[in-house]
Amino acid sequence: MGGPKAVFDKVVPLFNAISATVHYMGEGGKGTAMKLVGNLLVASQLQALGEALTLAKKAGLNLSDVQGVLDVADFRTPIYYGVGRGAQAGDYTVNFALNLMLKDAKLIQDFASRLGSPVPTAATAQKYIQEAINDGHGEQNASALILAIAKEAGVDLAQ
Repeated sequence: MGGPKAVFDKVVPLFNAISATVHYMGEGGKGTAMKLVGNLLVASQLQALGEALTLAKKAGLNLSDVQGVLDVADFRTPIYYGVGRGAQAGDYTVNFALNLMLKDAKLIQDFASRLGSPVPTAATAQKYIQEAINDGHGEQNASALILAIAKEAGVDLAQ
């Protein structure tokens, strides 16, 4: 959260009642900055997973076996775990719509540009998000950006 510390201190008990963790990030705007930083990480992980699964498929690897490695290797994440299985099942049930991720990708790039901080991953993710939306996946989960990566490579990740 961001904003005046005195206000945060007053409302934190309310947020503690409904959230596992509450983090004070600083004065006004810092909470929004943290949200954009976090969303950049999510977009980056989704894009990386899409690239990895697509490459694995093109290399002839069994995606279930690949998922087994993703589940236990040092680079495991909850996103790789859940989204990897979803992609193999062709399940893009909406948790956070791809249309909203497009908005966030643009906000991340605008924010980073104002700060003079490069975010090339966000630009690439935006490209695939837009392609997936153009293919009719805008109301599906943000992970549907993976479909655009797989399509570009000519593979189907669903098993």
